[in-house]
Amino acid sequence: MSYDRIFVDGHSVVHAWPELHAVHRRNAQRAQGELISLLTRFQDSIRVPVTLVFDGGRRRKPSAHPGTPSGVELLYSEPGETADAVIERFVAGLPRGAKALVVTNDRVEQMTVESFGAETMSAENFADWIEREQRQFGRRLEGVRKEARKYQKFP
Repeated sequence: MSYDRIFVDGHSVVHAWPELHAVHRRNAQRAQGELISLLTRFQDSIRVPVTLVFDGGRRRKPSAHPGTPSGVELLYSEPGETADAVIERFVAGLPRGAKALVVTNDRVEQMTVESFGAETMSAENFADWIEREQRQFGRRLEGVRKEARKYQKFP
């Protein structure tokens, strides 16, 4: 699987991932922060840009947060607009031949972005992919650490 960009429906992932959903019930912003952290590590591991989109609802702040320290692009829909509409607009605007993955549990959204040429994945399958990638990354990191120990001058 090689993509030019991955679009994530934040609401779908938060509510499909039991650990994030439990945090969300207590503190929605904390759940969002944890998701951003997970996606940052995932993005760094697979080297594919990730755009995370949430419904903005009644927000009065700008819809994009370009300076997100994580490198994950974080977008909010404008009032009266859905995160789905934001994702659809971005996918429809991709250059011809660009490979995009949209992560959502909304079947209508999946069908819409597939009509624009994107691939789709359920939030549950995406969570599984992130967990597999985290384990693989941990194994690669341990291998690098073992190799580095060979060159240490002092224990």
